[in-house]
Amino acid sequence: MDVEKLQKINALANELKKHNFAQDNDEAVAQAEGVYGQKGQQKEQKEQEPSIVIDKMDDGLIEQKFQMLLQMHLQKYEQELQNVKQKLGQVSAELEQLKTTRVQAPKEQPVKEKQKELQTKPTESHPKRGNYTSADVDVQKMFYFGNKR
Repeated sequence: MDVEKLQKINALANELKKHNFAQDNDEAVAQAEGVYGQKGQQKEQKEQEPSIVIDKMDDGLIEQKFQMLLQMHLQKYEQELQNVKQKLGQVSAELEQLKTTRVQAPKEQPVKEKQKELQTKPTESHPKRGNYTSADVDVQKMFYFGNKR
């Protein structure tokens, strides 16, 4: 094998793996060798036998195989996209449902009962507290506002 052919096979194997046509490197290399091996054999056959019709059929089959693989991958991605759209629609519907229930919930709150008024008991004089009122005690006598010495 010459270096150019190996480089072409390696490049094609990387592209096949990149576009998910092959699961691993070995499978990708095998597919690439199949593509370039057939073309190399076809070139040798052309030199030996003038079979132009067979070469066109092989090229058509390879192209048809790639078209089928592309269609399969497109269908797979379209199906995944449909699933995502469907789940997004479900989430959107649930969100709208939550919005409507939240808007209605505060309007339907029950009216709270009024609290009972606080009953005050008349205060009795207590010997320790005394019968002082605020007028009986001068604030200025309790606190000294002068200079500190």
